[in-house]
Amino acid sequence: MNYMQALRYITAKGKQKAILVYWGRLKAEKYDLFIKEVLWSEYNNEKMAGTGIILRYLLQFALVDVATGEWITYSPTNYEYSEPLSTAEIGDITKQHIMQLRKKIYERAVADFVNRYK
Repeated sequence: MNYMQALRYITAKGKQKAILVYWGRLKAEKYDLFIKEVLWSEYNNEKMAGTGIILRYLLQFALVDVATGEWITYSPTNYEYSEPLSTAEIGDITKQHIMQLRKKIYERAVADFVNRYK
């Protein structure tokens, strides 16, 4: 049994018509001086030096129809958090900043999802 079959089975046991699965990833922007490009990488609670802190929360959905097994994926527009710093400072991202970012993206994603599939 694969992951999608397991989701369909659990949803059918709960007598539901569909299941919505979502997951998110927090990314941090880093400017590479050597290649002069912006690189995005997973954020792991590290301190960040430079001209500012920019975080992006990537959210994805999978909507599965239990009866047919058809599924679609959906990625809403990303939401970014930025905080300017002086070049000498080292940025400290708090859990509150991350929670605010997540709250904003989830609120916007739910509104967009409801409008898309009503």
